[in-house]
Formats: sequence, structure tokens, C-alpha cells
Amino acid sequence: MEDFKQKLEKLLIALQEAKSEVDPVEACKTLQKQFGDDFPVPDIEKTGERKDRPAIITESSSA
Repeated sequence: MEDFKQKLEKLLIALQEAKSEVDPVEACKTLQKQFGDDFPVPDIEKTGERKDRPAIITESSSA
């Protein structure tokens, strides 16, 4: 029972690390260490794309 508790505590720490990770690829790598090779890690090209323009474009002035 103590061994199971320790494994759950390690899983909780890994989940918290993955949640706080900005990069989804690194978050998945953290979780893959816990769940094994069957846990998918996406290709870095498929996780997002950097844009050099503002995220919100407004055409009207604010009040």
C-alpha cells in the first residue's frame, strides 16, 4: 500500500509539472515518463505556430 501511495504522489507531482509547462511537447514528455511509451508526444511542428503579429486586431477605437 505504501508503494502505491508513493507512485500516486509521483504522478501528482508530474501532473502539476505538466500543467505549469508552457510547451505542450515538454508537458507530454513529463507525462510519458509516468505513463510509458504509449503516451503520445506530439511533433513540435503540430503544437502551434509563432506569429509575428498581434493576437487581436481591432479596427475601432476604444471608448
